[in-house]
Amino acid sequence: GELLYTFPPNVNSVLTSNSAKYRALSTWKEKVFPPLAYATKVGFGVVLLVSLVAIFSTIFFATSGQSRDDDRRDNRRGGGMPMMGGF
Repeated sequence: GELLYTFPPNVNSVLTSNSAKYRALSTWKEKVFPPLAYATKVGFGVVLLVSLVAIFSTIFFATSGQSRDDDRRDNRRGGGMPMMGGF
């Protein structure tokens, strides 16, 4: 369709001067939100790396503990006849 109405080029400055709500919203968008979004991204990355380190260290310690148990196991269990309940 056709454009029936065009806003004046200084519509943002007019709204900012007349409306406290718009002023607060523009301050939020320009000054508060970008650092907050960056901090959220960095925090997510740090938590992701910490969780990966925790998972791999758990796997490492579980497998290293398992190999120690295998070394202590006694595989010399004598031969002989198995006991078959009453035969």
